[in-house]
Amino acid sequence: SFTTGHIVHNFPIRVPTVEEKRTLEKVRAMRRIEINMTKAQKRELGMTNSLIELAVADTAAGGDAALRTAEAAGEVLAGETVEDPDEVWIKQQDDPCLYHRFEVSTRERKTSQIVLLEDCITRAKASFNQLFNDFMKRKVVVLGKIEEKNLRIAEIQEELASTDELFDARLHNDEQPDRVLIVEDADVKVDKWVSKEEIKRRQEEEAASKKKGAGEDAADRALLGMMGGTLAGESQVNKLNETFEKPAHLIPGEGEELTEEQAKELKEWEAQAKALAAEQETYRKTLEGENKKLRAEILEECKKFDDGMQELIDARLRTDYNVYEQELYKIKLIQAVAQEEDDIAASAALKKSLTEM
Repeated sequence: SFTTGHIVHNFPIRVPTVEEKRTLEKVRAMRRIEINMTKAQKRELGMTNSLIELAVADTAAGGDAALRTAEAAGEVLAGETVEDPDEVWIKQQDDPCLYHRFEVSTRERKTSQIVLLEDCITRAKASFNQLFNDFMKRKVVVLGKIEEKNLRIAEIQEELASTDELFDARLHNDEQPDRVLIVEDADVKVDKWVSKEEIKRRQEEEAASKKKGAGEDAADRALLGMMGGTLAGESQVNKLNETFEKPAHLIPGEGEELTEEQAKELKEWEAQAKALAAEQETYRKTLEGENKKLRAEILEECKKFDDGMQELIDARLRTDYNVYEQELYKIKLIQAVAQEEDDIAASAALKKSLTEM
């Protein structure tokens, strides 16, 4: 953010291997076949109440999702709807191929669920990263607007001879990961080795540049002398620096008095000098007003972006909650599979000991 100091990071996502992609597709295909077989059995054999009892048990433990499933199940029992409670539950999941937690009973289902959960975590992170990238694009647009306004503010401050600091807004190095691959001249602390051919080439370029610059300097001096250094003319360089010099013949010497014609001319000069001073003061106030307006617009742009960042912060918190929940569930399943393998090994060892006895 620009003013609040909030920092939001995106998620690093590991690129899956070919074997992992193949395993995921295999698990998905098997799970779809299983779901279709279950639907066919229900059509042929009628509705079962396995998930209805499960939803009622979940509701007793609490949970909005379980409550919605239980309500749908109750409607099925009452004959008010023909919507399958299994379908209701599946529609509420991030991945329709996921097993219900009470259905993950066998080792094969636990292993499949681990693979599906890993994919759910990756897709949740990718979804947040897409939103993060959208905000980065918005920030780049805001930075472009700020830079444009800062250029105009710098011009105004040059005319006003002001030294106020500009609003410093730029992308942080962490927001430009590709900069890690860029080596600036300042990063190199030792003198760069230059070959003889390179030295000769640079000398030739420098000599050609000086020869070409000689003609340009003459043109620049002519432009400076005739039009104040710009094609717009000297009067447009800086109105605040304009002066209205009093003619020397209107300055009386010691003991001298102005003639009637000189006095009239002096009054005209004073009127012109006063008009110039008034014009300069009006122009100064106009520049100061524009300066304040531009700075206010910059702050407004920053505030709008920072207010919108709350959406990104909330999305990050929701994604973190979802990822941590799925990660914990995956860890529990991995522990269950490992425990099952330990139990199988222990059972085999006991059977072997009994056989030897």
